[in-house]
Amino acid sequence: MGNDFIVMIHCLTYLAIHHDNRYSSKELAFNACSNPAIVRKLMSLAVKKGWVSTAAGKQGGYQWISDPSKIKLGDIFILVSEDARLEKTFKEASDPSCLVSSRMGKIMGKLQEEQIQEQIRFYNQKTIQDMIDKVQEQ
Repeated sequence: MGNDFIVMIHCLTYLAIHHDNRYSSKELAFNACSNPAIVRKLMSLAVKKGWVSTAAGKQGGYQWISDPSKIKLGDIFILVSEDARLEKTFKEASDPSCLVSSRMGKIMGKLQEEQIQEQIRFYNQKTIQDMIDKVQEQ
């Protein structure tokens, strides 16, 4: 799980709580202890999913437009980590005569995918609304 996942959940939760307002990437980045470029990248994904809207200009920014109870954290996990999953392919060793070297990459790749699927199952039980509730109960 990467920082993008945490920043995305933070920004979406913040926008959902403050749904009547628009916030710039700079404001969201400050709030999430991140970088405006990272926030713009993540919010572009949220816009494509229809979770937030965006408007350009001085009064522009990102605004919440969705139902927080319908957005599963598992969907966010998949959305922000798909590229990383594709990059993490394990390489086979250069010694094809070694049983361990010739099979370890495939074995580790399968284990990693099982672990990712468990994370997705876990996060699919939680929504942005759950995050809002947890923030507001503190």
